[in-house]
Amino acid sequence: MDFLTSNISGLLVFVVVSTLLISLVFKFLVNVGSNEIAIVERQFVGKELEKGRVFALNNEVGLKASYLAPGLHFILWPVTKLVDKYQFLSIKSDELGIVEATDGESLPPGRIFAGAVKIYV
Repeated sequence: MDFLTSNISGLLVFVVVSTLLISLVFKFLVNVGSNEIAIVERQFVGKELEKGRVFALNNEVGLKASYLAPGLHFILWPVTKLVDKYQFLSIKSDELGIVEATDGESLPPGRIFAGAVKIYV
């Protein structure tokens, strides 16, 4: 009887530890579907976000300007956390899409497209 009790308690410990390890691994891995993007936020370890800015660039703390494209990604949890996943937006050929910037400098008069921004993740 003592042998059976020790085996059951050993199995219980194994199941609990395995469940904790698997749940911890899933905190570090993010699977983004083929028609999704994922928004991430850096919570700790970085420079403070500049006053008046909405998105974090160059290792700043806050919502990151870069996003996770479709695929499996490794994130540095708990420093970085997944905020949400969003479906891609499709604009048909007979529709008009308008994009309004929420952060950054205004475009000079006469400019239609903005230049590239260097982002250090």
